[in-house]
Amino acid sequence: MNQINNSIKKASRYSWKNFPMPALRGHLTFVKKFSEEEYEKISIGKIPEEMEDKWFIYEEENQLFFHRSWTGFCIFQVYINKTDQEYIVTDVLVNRDKNQYDYHDSVQEIDLLNFLIDNLLLSENSAFPYSTEISVKLRDLYRHSIVGQVEENGITSGRISFTKIFKGILNFFSK
Repeated sequence: MNQINNSIKKASRYSWKNFPMPALRGHLTFVKKFSEEEYEKISIGKIPEEMEDKWFIYEEENQLFFHRSWTGFCIFQVYINKTDQEYIVTDVLVNRDKNQYDYHDSVQEIDLLNFLIDNLLLSENSAFPYSTEISVKLRDLYRHSIVGQVEENGITSGRISFTKIFKGILNFFSK
C-alpha cells in the first residue's frame, strides 16, 4: 500500500468519543468494491474538527466504524475483505437500538452509507440521498442534521450557516 499522506491524521478508536455497536443490530446488503488506492483513502477515516462535523469514522482490522460525532453511537460497522486486486465489502451491521438510532428504511440507509463513504472518505461529490418523506423546503435542514453539508445548485458546498437554516425554517412556517 502507498504511504498515507503524513499531513492527514489517521483516525483510530482513540481519536474521538465512541461506543461499540449495540447488541440490537441488523444487517444491510451493501455491495461495494474499492481499489487499493481507494482503500488507502477510506482507511484514514474522519475525525471531527468542529461542531458541524456529524460523523467520526475510523478503520480497524479491515472494518470501518461510523459513529455519530456528538453521541459517539456506532451506526454502521462495515466489514471489508482484501482479494488479490481489490477490497470488497462483505457485511454491514447497522444499529437497531431505537434509543440510539431511530431509522428503519434499509434502502435509504444503504444510500446514506454510500454517500458517507463517497463524500466524507473518498472526497467524491455524489448527491445526498434525500428521503421522499422530506419536504423540499426542509431539505437543507435535514441534510445539515445528517452530514453538516448542504447542496446548492447541485454542488456540495461544505457548511451551511445557522442563519440560512433559520431563514429556511421561517420561510417554511410563514407559508
